Amino acid sequence: MVALRQVATPASIRDVPSQRSVLELTEAELADEYGELKRRLEMVKPDEVRLALIVKRLKPLFDSKPPEEPATLDGITYQLQVSPCENETVITDISAVRRAMSAAEFLEIATVTLKALRTAVSESKFLSLVTTARTGSRSIKAVLKTKATA
Repeated sequence: MVALRQVATPASIRDVPSQRSVLELTEAELADEYGELKRRLEMVKPDEVRLALIVKRLKPLFDSKPPEEPATLDGITYQLQVSPCENETVITDISAVRRAMSAAEFLEIATVTLKALRTAVSESKFLSLVTTARTGSRSIKAVLKTKATA
């Protein structure tokens, strides 16, 4: 069992999340609610990590089951109900896809990942084919403010 640490929070944000619409919140209220929700999520991260490890251990238990059938696993308190395998569709022959359409149509829908491109060409060629600019998203970090005491 993972012990959750107690963090002192100002009384003004203990009742987060607000029942008001996000559109109605002031900028200060947005900052406080964001910070409090991020703090709460950080508290459950160890549980998320453990859950991911449990899922990794559980999945092979059902490998021998027919993919079209559901399965169950009984615990003492819970019964796990496992769905049939989802359908997955994959392209089996990319060359056939290319031949089935014009070059322009193919180029319109084709996707090349940066990782694949970097692997396929020299570094100098890669740099000549791409551009890098600060157009991505920004990260937001909430820092709990405390009042100085005399």
